[in-house]
Amino acid sequence: MREPPAPLMRARPVPWPRHVGACLLVLATVGCHDLPTEAMGITGDASTTTDDTGSGETTVVATGSTSQGDATGSTSQGDATGSTSSGLGTTEESGSGSSEDTGEPLPSCGDGLVAAGELCHELGPPIAVAPAPMRIATGDLDLDGATDLVLANPNAPELQVLYGVGDGDFVAPQLLLTAGTAVDDLALGDVTGDGSVDLVLTDDTGARVVSYANDGGGGLFFAGLYPAPLAPLRITLGDVDGDGTPDLVAAGSGTASLMLGNGLAGFLPVQDLALPAGPHRLGLFELDGDGVLDLLTVNGGGGNTTCFLGDGVGLGEGVDHDTAATPEGLAVGDIDEDGFADLVVAHAAGDDVGVLLGDGSGALGAEDLRMVGDDPRAMVLADLDHDGHLDLAIAHTVPGQVALHLGVGDGTFVPGPVHVVEGAAELALAEINGDGVPDLVILRPQSSAVQVLRSAP
Repeated sequence: MREPPAPLMRARPVPWPRHVGACLLVLATVGCHDLPTEAMGITGDASTTTDDTGSGETTVVATGSTSQGDATGSTSQGDATGSTSSGLGTTEESGSGSSEDTGEPLPSCGDGLVAAGELCHELGPPIAVAPAPMRIATGDLDLDGATDLVLANPNAPELQVLYGVGDGDFVAPQLLLTAGTAVDDLALGDVTGDGSVDLVLTDDTGARVVSYANDGGGGLFFAGLYPAPLAPLRITLGDVDGDGTPDLVAAGSGTASLMLGNGLAGFLPVQDLALPAGPHRLGLFELDGDGVLDLLTVNGGGGNTTCFLGDGVGLGEGVDHDTAATPEGLAVGDIDEDGFADLVVAHAAGDDVGVLLGDGSGALGAEDLRMVGDDPRAMVLADLDHDGHLDLAIAHTVPGQVALHLGVGDGTFVPGPVHVVEGAAELALAEINGDGVPDLVILRPQSSAVQVLRSAP
């Protein structure tokens, strides 16, 4: 059993350039520690410094060197060789550099312009919410063009909503609705076909799902209760049969059910699916290139993932793919840029993630384990630095951090900045501040708080 972590200082991250440092940095009040340099398939070294600003925040700067293809030596943004620059990713920390050819200012964090290869984020302050949020769904509930957050605690019946205002901030959290019993999982989608965002949830009452329709102003009203052939713990929405209406997959201990949507917020069970164990995660993705959604589950007790290929009507027989023990987090995307979806699976017990590359037929390669540091839980894939490659964000709960790993397009990643976020347990991608760049919403159940790692070009 791990020892409880030391109290952590809340960090104010420096806007970072895209760099190719070679060591994942773990930051705590006691100092900085180097993890294995093989962490994500990259070798090299790195050093860190911390600058206490005197305001209770810590500024972190890292430098490193690497060998990537034909480029050797230390790297800086936009250069194959040279020394790494910290801060704003330009020739000076103030961002006042200019091009020798044109005399124009170089792109830098804080200039308001999104530039290729520029990695710019700022960590917003904690937002106090109802106790222990562990489930999140994002969408524009009130149809104002801004992303809203819906939060649930699997041990409580209340759902909270944070209505976004479009600039990265939210109005004060408020009660959205009270379900019959504790909410196990939730999903947002247009299940009524009116263009608004509706809510579907499952609670611990038993074998059922409950839907709530949008009233057009950000509120929800009860729309129906639908029997399910199991007691669902996780749910996901997607158009499995291609009729333009979201369908529902509900998964419980050792089984899952495909429930087709009727466009009136209702669902009809049509297919039962066998699982090796209860799922930690599940999602509908396009895995085999036929344009039809497929189902992936991460089975915590089974040490595997299961893939069910869609045929436009339902889902085929499940195929298990072995992973290391107790897989928890799941992220899907084309990380090696061959046109086919790949999987990244987090193993909290092993302090690693596993990469399973897809071949376009729905089959997956053997899991390639890569050490990433203590207690990786939730993950998301997105192009965070606008260079055309998918990057990986990982929430490490026990150290209390969100670590970014920058994709290079061949299925590997280089360690990026680490943001100190005490008790980070869940992540969601959403566009929060209106700049068109993905932001990261971070749930902190131990502190009953939410934070947003906002893009800051």
